[in-house]
Amino acid sequence: MILRKKRNSREISARGPGVDETLWEVPDSTPNPERWCAEREQGRILRDAISNLRPTIRRALELQVLEHRSIEETAAQIGISVTAAKARVFHAKAALRKSKVLCKIKEPSWHSLETKGGEL
Repeated sequence: MILRKKRNSREISARGPGVDETLWEVPDSTPNPERWCAEREQGRILRDAISNLRPTIRRALELQVLEHRSIEETAAQIGISVTAAKARVFHAKAALRKSKVLCKIKEPSWHSLETKGGEL
């Protein structure tokens, strides 16, 4: 049984087809720790900036952008008109754009909040 298992596994040489060729380069699939930490820090800063928004506009932004709900669903969940929901999301995004905390981030992680028109 052991010999049968070994027969099914193929061995691949670490060297290329010729003996004189160099070893194959295997890319490292683990995430870059520095980048991972920077993204985590940016996410924390973004969450802090969102938590500092007024509760009315924060809730609209959370539903619309972070929970990926339509503007109609957002309005229904909050219990306001669609126009009011659009206005609240607009004001939340404007407040985040003006936030001094987010301006300190070199490459903001809040680019995912962009709308189809390319604006935040």
